[in-house]
Amino acid sequence: MAAQLSNSVFYHVPKTGGSWVRSALNRAGIQRYEIGPDRTNPHGIPSEVEELYESARTMYSFCFVRHPCDWYKSFFCFRSLNGWKPGHEKIDDYETKDFGEFIVNCTSKSPGWLTERFRPYVDGVDFVGKQENLCEDLITALNTAGEFFDEEDIRTMTPVNQAADLPVSSDGGFDSEKKEAKYGDCAVWTPELRQLVQESEKETFERFGY
Repeated sequence: MAAQLSNSVFYHVPKTGGSWVRSALNRAGIQRYEIGPDRTNPHGIPSEVEELYESARTMYSFCFVRHPCDWYKSFFCFRSLNGWKPGHEKIDDYETKDFGEFIVNCTSKSPGWLTERFRPYVDGVDFVGKQENLCEDLITALNTAGEFFDEEDIRTMTPVNQAADLPVSSDGGFDSEKKEAKYGDCAVWTPELRQLVQESEKETFERFGY
């Protein structure tokens, strides 16, 4: 699904702050309609949505991307919390409790995977914002599209859906009683791992200035 607003369409790239965007749109009182071929999937791709909805073909469109290292960490933490889904995404096949092993597998067995995951979104919209500047980039997109809203409603939104900040047990399972450890603490970067991602996702790093 994609979110069709009065003058624009928002496409939710997985793990780039889309849940926050939808919540921010609600808070700002911006009416939206969910459109797309699969009502169970919030990550509608522009070409697929536009094939079914003529209005989406001419409306201003936008999406967001994220620093590849942060994206992979977010994915790993989310799957560690909610369970892996073999066959859902190619990198789900690299299920492990070891973050370093996960990154090595992703970059060696599926080099450039994230760049290709981004491609149908970023090549199909008018504006690509960054998750790192989510609030202001969303405001820019909405203003450019001519949406009517109060910017302060967006700026005062709190974070949502941050798996890396949730507690984790020693065996990798969720433990609400264990407050001193978090999923993010189990996904530790080394310079070597970051270099692997930078080489694997070189196109995304260069295209979006990461």
